[in-house]
Amino acid sequence: VKAAMTIAKISPAEQLESLWLELDIGDIRTLPELSCRESVMRSVLAGPEGFEDEACFNTLWQTHHNAINRIVEASHCDEPVRIWWSDAPAEACGFCFAVSLLENASSRVTGVKLPSYFDEGENICVHDSLSSVPPDLFSRMLPLEQEICPALRRAVSYRWRKLVSENAPLRAMVNGRLISVPANFYDHALRTQFPDNEFVVAYAIGKTMGETQLGVRDWWYARRIRAMIKTGELTIVKSNPDFYRTLVRKSTMGNPER
Repeated sequence: VKAAMTIAKISPAEQLESLWLELDIGDIRTLPELSCRESVMRSVLAGPEGFEDEACFNTLWQTHHNAINRIVEASHCDEPVRIWWSDAPAEACGFCFAVSLLENASSRVTGVKLPSYFDEGENICVHDSLSSVPPDLFSRMLPLEQEICPALRRAVSYRWRKLVSENAPLRAMVNGRLISVPANFYDHALRTQFPDNEFVVAYAIGKTMGETQLGVRDWWYARRIRAMIKTGELTIVKSNPDFYRTLVRKSTMGNPER
């Protein structure tokens, strides 16, 4: 959302659409029809406390319906389209999905991809997704805009259809390529940040995100920690209504391969 608001300063707001579908996670079989995304979208909005806001969900749901329709319309009326994206799994999947909607568009389609780093003179600045990019850097990304030619659109669309047919629990970016992976794919990254003593859930999530910069959302790591508690790999020492504040420790027994 923050990225969309910032980009709106570069492109007129009425020409901007935001796809916040978290397509790296969960069912994608029915896309562009959105019914397969309801469970994931509700989980994201509910947060760690499981708070449900039906009005917020309905607004988000309608926003995405409108965005998808708007992209399809653009493909039929020769309207140029610019896609902002990065190698963060959710944004890379969103890019592939958007390109698949524009596969046969006769209009010009371009992309602006988040660079691996920004040169800040004596230092470099690294961001793992558009959501972490400060406003002043977006205008510096515009010179990176590249055309997505029809041949490339066909190739990207083919890859997306392959991912849809596989419909894995997760899609991850590995060596610059989106692939289907199991639900426990990122568990090792989490485990390496677990200290031997007791720790707060938020500590492990924050350390994992900071050390790995894989572009994975915090709520997914929280979900995996819940799974580790359920299998006995982690034990709750002191619970908290805010799951991120829950105190846990590694169990003496547990199956890390689950």
